[in-house]
Amino acid sequence: MVDDVCENRGSHHLTLEEAQAITKKVRVKAAEMGVTIAAAVVDKAGLLVLSERMDGAGIMAADIAKAKAFTVVAFRGRPTEDLADLFKNNPQTFNGIAAISPIVAGGGGMPIKKSGKVVGAIGASGAKGEEDQKCAEAGVS
Repeated sequence: MVDDVCENRGSHHLTLEEAQAITKKVRVKAAEMGVTIAAAVVDKAGLLVLSERMDGAGIMAADIAKAKAFTVVAFRGRPTEDLADLFKNNPQTFNGIAAISPIVAGGGGMPIKKSGKVVGAIGASGAKGEEDQKCAEAGVS
């Protein structure tokens, strides 16, 4: 998905430079849509690589963006939008997991792939779920 952004790097590693290119695409999409968001990139272990908050984004947006990105890697590359449907009929499982780990189900979290393998994730938060999702998708397109 983002092989063009992640050019000539180790096949299973995400660099700060790559994360910056991804969040730039997220910010551009947000600006096009007229929304302010925060974006966070984590590596395949769920560790923060980069967090950015646009001027005017809500005070919780950065933490939620990081949680969305973490959720994607915790669920082996599943977009957070897909997890909303998974947990819809099983709230006890969601509540149990959320009690021990910062997970978020809903739009705004997408995997970052290199050569078909998940190397990290992007989380976007601060707008409506579907807008967050479009921003995250722009980051990995």
